[in-house]
Amino acid sequence: LKELCLGWANYNPELNSLNIVHTRNYDLPADVFGPGEVKPVKPKKKTTKKIEPVSKKRSFEASGLEDPPILQNGIKRRQSENGTQSIKSN
Repeated sequence: LKELCLGWANYNPELNSLNIVHTRNYDLPADVFGPGEVKPVKPKKKTTKKIEPVSKKRSFEASGLEDPPILQNGIKRRQSENGTQSIKSN
């Protein structure tokens, strides 16, 4: 396209200036469109709906468990369902 404009017989580089910018049609100013033409609208982005969690986590005190975790040298020890202790470090 630029070569077509520069190849015009009346093109004078000292008089004329040419700058080609690729622009989406919805970014063009309204005066570019003639009477009866409608300016295109930018399409909306698809958004995903965030699903709120059904239940919130309970605190340890509200859980109803018998004994709190035993802290030993910064390591939490909890009693699992089968009676063994699991170690979770900070």
